[in-house]
Amino acid sequence: MITFFSYPFLANFHLKNGAVLWRINWQADQSHRGLANSCGIMVNYRYFLDECESNSRTYLESQEIILSDSVKFLVNTALSKVVKKGSESSSVPLPHPRSPTPPLITVTPDSKI
Repeated sequence: MITFFSYPFLANFHLKNGAVLWRINWQADQSHRGLANSCGIMVNYRYFLDECESNSRTYLESQEIILSDSVKFLVNTALSKVVKKGSESSSVPLPHPRSPTPPLITVTPDSKI
């Protein structure tokens, strides 16, 4: 989970309604406007009806955004590049066992983040 209220209206709408930040799509919008607004990055949200109320309450009360396994993997990988090893809070809590599939974006030691 990441703690903060989302600024973009659309993200805030989905998160307030209990969605999970499911996937990050690199170079999804390569138009001039898309590149200017978000470097071309777009995201997908997914709703699990049995968890929507709980996710919504969590977001509204503590500004925690529920992430999919693949997004948690990306966050942990990015944090490991910028946070010193051994530091507290250098990773996001282990993923919810919802999705056994590997991340949609593979990050290797040679990747440039």
